Amino acid sequence: MIIRNRVNRQWTHGLRSGLTVLVSAVAFGFGPAPAHAQDPPHIIWVSFNPASDTPADDALPAGFIKAPDGEYTELLAASGARVTRYLTSTAPPEIAVLDDADLIIISRSVNSPHYRDDLATAWNNIATPIMMMSGYIVRSSRMGFTTGTSMDDIEETIHLNVVDPSHPIFAEVELDALNTMVNPYAHIVEFNGVVQRGLSVNTAEPGGNGVILATVGTDADPTFGGMIIGEWQKNDVVMHSGGAETDNLAEHRLLFLSGSREIGGNAVSTAGIFDLDPDGETMFFNAVNYMAGSNLVPPPKVSNLSPADGTIFANASDGFSFRASSAEDIPEDGVIVRINGVDLSGSLSISGIPKAREVTYDGLEDNMGYSVEITVTNATGTRVVSVSFDTFSEDGSLIIEAEEFNFAGGGFFDNIVLCNDFGGIIEGCYFDRVSVPGVDAVDALGFSDDGSNLDSLFRYGPAADKTEEVDTLVSTDTQRSKFADAPEGSLGPIRDYVVETLNPDDWQNYTRTIEPGTYVAYLRVSASTDQEVQLGIVTSSPSQPNQTVETLGSFRVTAGGFKTIPLTMNGNLKAFDADGQQTFRLTALDGGGNLRLNYFFLAPFTEPELPSTLSALLSDGAVTITWTGGTLQSSTNVTGPWTDLPNASSPHSVAGTGDEFFRTVSGE
Repeated sequence: MIIRNRVNRQWTHGLRSGLTVLVSAVAFGFGPAPAHAQDPPHIIWVSFNPASDTPADDALPAGFIKAPDGEYTELLAASGARVTRYLTSTAPPEIAVLDDADLIIISRSVNSPHYRDDLATAWNNIATPIMMMSGYIVRSSRMGFTTGTSMDDIEETIHLNVVDPSHPIFAEVELDALNTMVNPYAHIVEFNGVVQRGLSVNTAEPGGNGVILATVGTDADPTFGGMIIGEWQKNDVVMHSGGAETDNLAEHRLLFLSGSREIGGNAVSTAGIFDLDPDGETMFFNAVNYMAGSNLVPPPKVSNLSPADGTIFANASDGFSFRASSAEDIPEDGVIVRINGVDLSGSLSISGIPKAREVTYDGLEDNMGYSVEITVTNATGTRVVSVSFDTFSEDGSLIIEAEEFNFAGGGFFDNIVLCNDFGGIIEGCYFDRVSVPGVDAVDALGFSDDGSNLDSLFRYGPAADKTEEVDTLVSTDTQRSKFADAPEGSLGPIRDYVVETLNPDDWQNYTRTIEPGTYVAYLRVSASTDQEVQLGIVTSSPSQPNQTVETLGSFRVTAGGFKTIPLTMNGNLKAFDADGQQTFRLTALDGGGNLRLNYFFLAPFTEPELPSTLSALLSDGAVTITWTGGTLQSSTNVTGPWTDLPNASSPHSVAGTGDEFFRTVSGE
């Protein structure tokens, strides 16, 4: 085995200039309110979260640094609305404050007990239009807008079936012959690489004189037929199980369900993450304008992203594309695209009509990580969308799953088999193979910080109680074909796992036989705080304790969902030579219990060709020529002909007499 570490030069050509760390999920930003907006409506947004950029205190442990429902209020403000946040609580609603609004929106990020009994009656008596986004608060046990309490969560992207296509809420929304949305309404969202529970639907019938406007039209979803949008007029009667029990509504009410449900173990204040697709967003604005009597116009939409955010192993030859659409014309120079920090707007192909621009970039390269920032600006405002993906190849790289670390004191497999059979009985399969603490891996807290159900089970062991100390969990990252296409095992479908709940200085060893070559390494990872993961090589026996380790570099992980991070040293991409059997070690330098490692991989490395440089210095009657890249040529005439100086090396000195010119040319 030969290991020769080296740090390559900074990538300074083409798209490799300014290579940046990938960001986790699509991030949206909004510019200033449009200049043409007049008499903006005052919208009061009821929520746990005090400001768009400030989450509730009990949302902080889940990793939120902004309000989970902040994207809704940012979007409204960007469109010209005056938005005031109002904290949900067990106190009666403040009539004097709420009466100042043109529209009150009770968001998904509220606690339903705040809207029951006497509190339900108090909210129903508010003489300001109210739009309700939570299915839990409208139940018969709460505010009484439905006749029951049954609830289900959507499990996939949904389309709506529209009961009254002529209603203003469905303007500009394409429907098929059965009045079902052609494009999706809402989808399942992720936060910090964790899939959230879907939009929660009260599947009971509307109460009073409520009118259903749209239901779930996706027949494979458990919420099929459940009301998503419905309305009640002023003086309609609703009934609920406490308080006055029978209320005459003081004003217009609209149910418009949107926002994710909190996952198990998280505070209810983490509910309400924006989950609308572009047509769903159109309907949201239509609903707000309908209820507030306003004419808000959203900033341009960005849709049809290809590759989609978070895509791994994308085909570079397919390029990158998206659609920018708006109610107002989008000028071509209103579309700005920065890729890995470089403004490449001049290299875009833009087609379509001014209100629906189709944008394509065809300059992607193989084996690259990409961070793309799209900015679209027109008379309605500005929208900023960030998306990340990579163009690495599964076939051309050695992929090492984080959960497939060494076992039994240095044991490993090169020819790996996927299985889920208890007891570690399948040759080549890491499932249920147990590591030796201090030899194969270290978990500072042992199995005390891990569960033992099938969602966390990958390495369990033969004992009645969990034996493996390293924590694993079923992955929520993008599913790869190796798992999707794998035959079922003893426990059903083969699932991908991550290593999680890592504490400072926890580590795992990975022994593999490496083809000779020069490699760069990348880590697929998510975390809720910025931190560092170190990659090293074990230089002593991997079957014995107290191993010595040589550090190769580190992966600098930024907070967010799953992303692909390059191995670096001193800010530069790190390349190394490897040949033969080798034991890698991943060490969590910070840990903190929020790090999730999916896999790391070694990709073949080719030294990038650097641009040629040429300079000349006259000193003491001699000219010293210094250059990098290419072959030095000389001529006695600036227009040539030119002669190679193949044996010349930089720096090259010549007498400073007569006329002589120099240039460099590519060696190809």
